[in-house]
Amino acid sequence: EFVTDLDVDVPLVCMTYYNLIYQYGDDTGPRPFVERAARWAIDLSYREIPKPVRRAATIQLTSSVGAALWTRMQPVGARIERVITTGTSTRSETATFLGGKQLPPAETACGNAALSGALEFDGRLLGGTTSPSCVFVPLAYAETTDADGADLLVAQIAANEITARLGAAAAVGPFGGPNAAWMHAVGAAVGRGVLEGDGLETLADAISIAVSAPSRPIERAVLGSDVGVWTIGRSIQTGIAALDGARAGLSGRRDVVEAAAGLLKSI
Repeated sequence: EFVTDLDVDVPLVCMTYYNLIYQYGDDTGPRPFVERAARWAIDLSYREIPKPVRRAATIQLTSSVGAALWTRMQPVGARIERVITTGTSTRSETATFLGGKQLPPAETACGNAALSGALEFDGRLLGGTTSPSCVFVPLAYAETTDADGADLLVAQIAANEITARLGAAAAVGPFGGPNAAWMHAVGAAVGRGVLEGDGLETLADAISIAVSAPSRPIERAVLGSDVGVWTIGRSIQTGIAALDGARAGLSGRRDVVEAAAGLLKSI
């Protein structure tokens, strides 16, 4: 009746209705967060992003690189370099580890993330410190593709938005604050998936897998040690592996975040 009574474009009405149903659900309830987040991320374009957000993302990118370079000059930076450059894989694609070497993108992302967060110089958003994964995973993989600066910022912003929302939802409790490294698995999966053009099903499964087994260090281990640096890298590896698994056909529960026995209830 709406289409008949008004002089409107039928495909536009149908697509608008589809988008509303997809985003907000139907009589059976809202779509799971994982699906809504993945759909939003793959549909995001550079021109849709407000200019202040682009500027903020550029500042996050440059300041994160600056934090990593500064840490590289400290003793902990040398230790991180030794860890990252020992036993690296032999992939032909390489990216720039800020310790001064060309390494495969997964090792590069983990190493740069560790450098940026080792001395807690990395910036914070509402929801936690997202830059180790949301900046350095897209940045590393952008070097191995034909991505440009706009593609990089879109992937970085998409990863920030989804990761920070999950972090904010779990800000209070044993998995919040300094124990929130688990969320970097999401940042890594989304950042790489958006940059490399994965589809809805793959990205949704990757997010689901990435949050299915959140980990956190025991309190005593974090104080006075480098364990915090280690946990960031492990979470990034988890997110990268989650995307590889989703591409290979592994699936995750789409309601893993909000279900009665899901992520938020568990942590």
